[in-house]
Amino acid sequence: MKLICLALGLSVLIVAITLLAVSLKKISSTELGVEYDKLAKQLDDAAKTGGLHTGPPGFRFIKFPSTQITAEVVETCVSKDGIRVDFQVSYQYLMPEQWIVDAIYKYRDYPKWSTIVEAAGNSAIQHSCSAFNVTNF
Repeated sequence: MKLICLALGLSVLIVAITLLAVSLKKISSTELGVEYDKLAKQLDDAAKTGGLHTGPPGFRFIKFPSTQITAEVVETCVSKDGIRVDFQVSYQYLMPEQWIVDAIYKYRDYPKWSTIVEAAGNSAIQHSCSAFNVTNF
């Protein structure tokens, strides 16, 4: 009888430790994360800041940087008078915390979102370049 109780107690302890281990995830201090429950296929409605967080067993965080991201573009563009101009531009962008959930629904994760943002940034740079004559550079 003692052996059965000991085995049962040990089994409960192992299950409890395993459930606790798969229910804890960490977000670094330079990230924001939105909880996604893989089993229920549910996305939380708000981002969480850095630290150790609990959730349902098997969940994960969809993470975005909480700091400014710097992009650098070294290309050529066509000026208003039709002359090619070499340029080098650096710009920064940041995902506002309140827009993260909408961005996840639309773009799925940070790498896909950042690809779109950098393409839009490059397009804006090309458009701005075409608004000026070569003498303005």
